Amino acid sequence: MDYIRRHWHGNQSLMWTFWVNVVILRGIILYVERVTHPPFVEQSSTAIALTALYFVVFQLIVFTWQARGLIKACDRYLKALGSYMTVLSAQLGLGICLIVTVIYVAGAVQSLFADPEAMQVNQRLKNRSPLSDYTLRVSTDGTRLYLNGDLRIGITEQLALVLGQHTGISTIVLTSNGGRVVEGRGLARLIGEQGLDTHVSHICKSACATAYIGGVTRTLAPQGKLGFHQFSLDAVYPSLYVSAEEEQNIDLAFYAGQKIDSGFLEKVFQTSSGEMWFPDTRELLAAGVVHKIED
Repeated sequence: MDYIRRHWHGNQSLMWTFWVNVVILRGIILYVERVTHPPFVEQSSTAIALTALYFVVFQLIVFTWQARGLIKACDRYLKALGSYMTVLSAQLGLGICLIVTVIYVAGAVQSLFADPEAMQVNQRLKNRSPLSDYTLRVSTDGTRLYLNGDLRIGITEQLALVLGQHTGISTIVLTSNGGRVVEGRGLARLIGEQGLDTHVSHICKSACATAYIGGVTRTLAPQGKLGFHQFSLDAVYPSLYVSAEEEQNIDLAFYAGQKIDSGFLEKVFQTSSGEMWFPDTRELLAAGVVHKIED
């Protein structure tokens, strides 16, 4: 109790108050906070009660104690002719602690009222194996680049490096089951900026289809397939700030800019994320997704 009173009145050193009583203690509090709500505790009234109790005790009462003690210690430090910059840095650190605390509290509240089924899906996504690797290979005549594999983070940057080294490339041949939406968009943008054509000999699904549509002239082999479906959010926790529908609308606007028929666009994201829609060749040609069939 004497230790608590000394901090409350700012009677401990500023360095000790800031680093031990504020930074380290707040880090421990925020780390332990996650065990009061899903997925560590089953979604129930008990989880709500635990989270609420933890919030009142540690995020309100204890944080108030931490903040007041630090402010008092800053006042004592200044009266002892201490550096104003040191005090300012400590107060800035307190502000950062407040912001981080608010973010953690928002995440806790979000997890309490999330769809339990969505939480289970996200847990499976967390535990699943990562995307498979990819290869980038330039043809012997230097005019085609073959991209084979999943669109992992960083693939757009790697493709840009290869294109910089092989300036004779005119066509990107895509074979992929998809991957990160952001990389599909990045590839499409890069392909468009470089004025490259795209071709699919086998299969190109999901985010790969977005990359394919970035091509100036888009060709498809007789046996080639393009697959489309709804986006899924690959996140450990549900997010209030990312909407699959809004992300799909971004790609629809891009597809429309590539002169793809509006009737086709209405069907692009109708298939659920667990399935795949493979339009037939005639529909792809009629909609302007594919410009011509080429073996």
